Amino acid sequence: LTSSSLLAATSVFAFGLVEPSLPKSSLSHWLPQGQLLAAEMPASEIYEQTISSVVTLYPVDKDFNTLGNFGSGFVVHASGLIVTNAHVLHSETAAVAVTFADGSYGVAMVVGYDGQGRDLAALQLVGDFQLPTLPLATGAMPRIGEAVYAIGAPRGFSNTMTSGIVGNIAPDQTQILHNAAINGGNSGGPLLNDQG
Repeated sequence: LTSSSLLAATSVFAFGLVEPSLPKSSLSHWLPQGQLLAAEMPASEIYEQTISSVVTLYPVDKDFNTLGNFGSGFVVHASGLIVTNAHVLHSETAAVAVTFADGSYGVAMVVGYDGQGRDLAALQLVGDFQLPTLPLATGAMPRIGEAVYAIGAPRGFSNTMTSGIVGNIAPDQTQILHNAAINGGNSGGPLLNDQG
């Protein structure tokens, strides 16, 4: 995976995490730094270079029964640290079944929620991993009119990519308004720019 810039769905540059009542873990210094590429990439190339870092998430209870909801996420650290939206998780979530684009799977534990009230959560895969990652965006916000691509599992169709443009950015720069098609199951997945 080449160095790329990622626009997290809520435009996160850095966030503090609050530990939930699940496993205790320290998450300091885990966010990788991204770099912009010099030229725009075609959508098919963006998909090919990023899909291996995008996952489908199925929250489960203590008996490993699915809780009926699902969503998406993306790997931000090779050891298996995943970022998603907090609303993908359920109050009864004991663990999360994680499915990768190649069909392989794993189990992750919730290790934190955004301490500033944004709709973000962090998960850690159980086991030893060396995974491809998508770095969080650092630097300038996208411009209105720029192309964006959402990857996730809308309506349960994992590994789906949609495209659109940035329509606006919230004044406090916490949200990016775009018109890439988003449906149930996309929540937590990455929003990428035209440089991957």
